[in-house]
Amino acid sequence: MKHFTIGIAGHIDHGKTTLTKALTGVETDRLKEEQERSISIEPGFALFSATASEQIAIIDVPGHERFIRQMIAGVAGVDVVVLVIAADEGVMPQTKEHIQILSALGMSRGIIVLTKTSIVDEEFLELVKHDVREAVEHTFLQDAPLLLVDSVTGFGIEKLRSSIEQMIAHMSPKNADEPFRMPIDQVFTLTGQGVIVRGTVFDGSLNKGDSVVVLPTRQQANVRQMQSQKQEVASVKAGQRAALNITGISHERLARGDVLVTSDHYTVTDRIDVALTLMDDVKYDVKQRLPVKLYVNTAEVDGKIIFFDRNTLHRHETSTVYCQLQLASQVVVKKDDVFILRRATPMETIAGGKVIDAEATKHRFNEETIAMLKQKESGSLEEQLDLLFKTHQTQSKESILKRLAIDEQTFNNLLPHLVVLKNDVYTTKNRLKDVTKRVTHSLETYHEAFPLREGMNRAELYSKLDGTFAELLIEHSLQSMVSNQSIVRLPSFHAHVPKEWDERLTSIETTIERSGAEPEKWEDLVEEARIPEQIANDFYAYLLAQEKMLVFEEGRLISKEVVDKKKDTLYEKTAGQPFTLQQARDCFGLSRKNLVPLLELFDRLHLTERKENVRMWLI
Repeated sequence: MKHFTIGIAGHIDHGKTTLTKALTGVETDRLKEEQERSISIEPGFALFSATASEQIAIIDVPGHERFIRQMIAGVAGVDVVVLVIAADEGVMPQTKEHIQILSALGMSRGIIVLTKTSIVDEEFLELVKHDVREAVEHTFLQDAPLLLVDSVTGFGIEKLRSSIEQMIAHMSPKNADEPFRMPIDQVFTLTGQGVIVRGTVFDGSLNKGDSVVVLPTRQQANVRQMQSQKQEVASVKAGQRAALNITGISHERLARGDVLVTSDHYTVTDRIDVALTLMDDVKYDVKQRLPVKLYVNTAEVDGKIIFFDRNTLHRHETSTVYCQLQLASQVVVKKDDVFILRRATPMETIAGGKVIDAEATKHRFNEETIAMLKQKESGSLEEQLDLLFKTHQTQSKESILKRLAIDEQTFNNLLPHLVVLKNDVYTTKNRLKDVTKRVTHSLETYHEAFPLREGMNRAELYSKLDGTFAELLIEHSLQSMVSNQSIVRLPSFHAHVPKEWDERLTSIETTIERSGAEPEKWEDLVEEARIPEQIANDFYAYLLAQEKMLVFEEGRLISKEVVDKKKDTLYEKTAGQPFTLQQARDCFGLSRKNLVPLLELFDRLHLTERKENVRMWLI
C-alpha cells in the first residue's frame, strides 16, 4: 500500500475547511467532545481517496499558531501542498508566511487554489491572480498550477481532484525501511482503552503488538491497538497518520514532542549544528545567542543561536547561515530534519532550516568551523564520511546510518571506503591511513633518537598518542608494524650501532671479548671510552638483546662466545659427569672471584644444576 498526504494551507477564513469537505465529504472542524468519541485520526485529517494499492489523505491546517506546529509535525507525510487563497481577499500576510514556512520546510510540489471565485468579478479575479503569481515568485510554487474553485457550488472541484491525482501519480512512495519514528502531537485517554497517542509516522513501520521506546525519556511501552483513517489496522508505515493505543505507561508521563521509536537509531540531543535561512520579512536583526523557539517535528523547545563567523545576522541577508542551536531541553532529531525558528519576543517567525549534525559538539569561532559545517551539509557522501570519522574515529554501522542519515544500500556503497576493526566497529581507510602515518612518524623519530634500542615501548607509544586516536585504531595500525606485548618497531628498522659511536662502542665490545672469563666492570669500560650515560645504557641492552653478551654478574658482561667455549671445555673435561667447584677451578684456572659467577651463569642458562656441593649437567 502506497501512502500520500495532501497539506491544505492558507490564511484564516480563506476556505480551507470548506474545500477539504468538498474534496472528501468530511467536516474536519469538529467539536472537542466529538473528537474524543473514538481513537480515529486527529480532526483536520480526512481520507481523499483509497484503492487497493494507494491511499491519499488530506491534512487541513487551520489557524496561525497551529499552522507552525502542525505543518512541521506533518511535514514528513506531506507530499503535495494546496495553497488556498480567497479570491475576494487575495494574498494576505499569513499567506506569505505560510509560503515562506513551507519553502523553509523543503516542500517541492504544490497547487495554488483560488476559492470563493463566484463572489468576485472577472477583472478583480485577474488582479488577484497577478498578485498571487508575484507572491510565489522564486518559491517552490512559482510554476505551480493555479486553479479556480468554489467549494460551495462545486465549481472546479473535480479539476482540482484530477490535478492532485495526476501529481501524485508521478511520485514515488516513501521508504518504509528506515527504523520506526513517530513524533507525538497529541496524548489523551479513553475510558476502557487507556492511553492514546497520535502522530504522523515519519520513518519506518510498526506492527500491532510491537514494543516501543518513548524518547527522550526512554520509557518502554507496548502497542495494543492502532488506527489509521478511522480504521483499525495491523500496521502503519512512513507517511501515514496513526493513532496508537499503548500500554505500560501513564499518559501523565507523555507529552507532545515526545517520539516513539523501536531502536536506538535516533539521537537525543540538546545541541545541533544547523543550516538556516532568514525569512524575507524579518523585522529585526538576529543577535549572537538570541533566545529563540525551535519547532522541529512535533517539539517546541527554547534555545539560543550560536554563530561562529559573526555576532549579528542582519535581517536582509538571504544566504544560508551555518550555526548551532543550544537547547534548553532535549529533542529527538536526525540529520536533514527541517525546522522553524521563532523569536521569543517580539514574536515573529525568523528562519527555517535543517539539521546538519544531531550530535553536535562545541566549536571554535572561526572560518574553519564554517567550512566544516558546510561540508557536513553539502559535501559528497565520502567527504561527510571522512568528516564524521575525524571527530568520531570509530563507529558502529548503526551509528554511521544514524549520523549520516543514510539507508542500508547507501551504507553498502560506502563499504569500499571503510575498514572493519572488529565485529561491528568501523573506521575509514583515510582515517586508518592518518593513524598509521602518525604511528610511523612516531616510530621513525624514536628509532632515529634511539638506534640501539629494539623498538619503542608499546605503553610509551600509546601515551604519546593519548587523546589523539582511539586505542582500537592504534592497535589496528600496529598490524603493519613488528610488535610484541611490550615493544613496537617499523618493519624496516633493526637496532644498530650509530656511526658516530661505532669506533668507541666496538672497542668496548672487543675488550669484553678479549677479557674472556675475567671481564672488567661495565662502568670502568664506559668511563674509559667516554660514553654518555644514555648511549652506554642503550648499548648494554643492545649487546644483551643481540645475544652477543650475557650478564656475568651485576655490573659485568661476558661474551656469549666465551661462555660457550668454557662450557664445552668443562663438559669435555668432566666427561659429562657431575663435578665440584674444585674440579672446575682445576679446569679453568680462575680465581674464586670469577669462577663462582661463571658457574652460577651456567646454572641460570640451565646448562647445569647445583645439588649441594656438586653440579649436574643438564645438557
